[in-house]
Amino acid sequence: MVEVLASVAALLALALVVLALLWWRRARAARSRMAAERAANEQQLAELTTSHATAVTQLQDEREAAVQAARDERDRARGESERARQQIARVLGSEAVSRRLIAAACADVGLPGVLITNVVFVPEDSRSTFFAQIDHVLLTRQAAIVIENKYWQGLVFDDVRPSSVIPAFGAMLDEDALEAPFAVQIRPVSLSTWEILRHIGGDSPAVQVRRQAGRLAEHLRARLGEAPFLTTAVLYSYADATVHAKAMSRSAGGVSTRILSGSKGLTRMLTEVRQQSPVALTAAQLEQLRAHFESLGAYTERVGD
Repeated sequence: MVEVLASVAALLALALVVLALLWWRRARAARSRMAAERAANEQQLAELTTSHATAVTQLQDEREAAVQAARDERDRARGESERARQQIARVLGSEAVSRRLIAAACADVGLPGVLITNVVFVPEDSRSTFFAQIDHVLLTRQAAIVIENKYWQGLVFDDVRPSSVIPAFGAMLDEDALEAPFAVQIRPVSLSTWEILRHIGGDSPAVQVRRQAGRLAEHLRARLGEAPFLTTAVLYSYADATVHAKAMSRSAGGVSTRILSGSKGLTRMLTEVRQQSPVALTAAQLEQLRAHFESLGAYTERVGD
């Protein structure tokens, strides 16, 4: 009997050991799973935190870039607005003189029409904020004339070499680069200083006005479906300037531009225009052009009536 009880006790002890071992292994496995899950959760949390921080940083960078872009655009717009304001102020000051000269000349020769002053538009080939500015457009039944006003003081030489008028200028000026078209202005800066300005090739007044007339014709065709034939003229309007110029400037392609000195030059040209047949513009076309230029903000007035 005693031996049987001892055997049973031994079996029970062995069973308890086996059960304890199984429990320990399961507990260790559970702890391992929990540790792995905790590590995975911590890794996921770290990744989410890093992703969130990256997203926040990216959003902040994008916001700062957008704010800076807006500031740059604002500064650019302000700069362009200020440049435009300054240019318009300069233009209006000198154009007031030339506008009066043109209106008076039209009245003197009896040439009725519409005088457009300060035409501003964006050229059709422009992909930026560049705008074209035309001083005057004179619309008559006989002709449509784009007039570039130059309110230049002092001595002006347009396609005329200064030394051909005053030989001493040959020793003062390098005339080798003066190939037509060109203009030279010698103007006073102070009581003791004079300044020499050279406008050669594309910078010459004649080329400038032809370029602007071409842009205007493209603009009118795009907006109105047609454009009149535009003739061109350069007007030197400063009353006390001394102008030495050829009456006509011609491009390599044969396009002519009248060069006008003050009211006398204007009167001669407009007298010739009045004598032409009134076939350049119909009354309806003239009125359509006047309304379009007015819609651009240009100053329009009837002259010569």
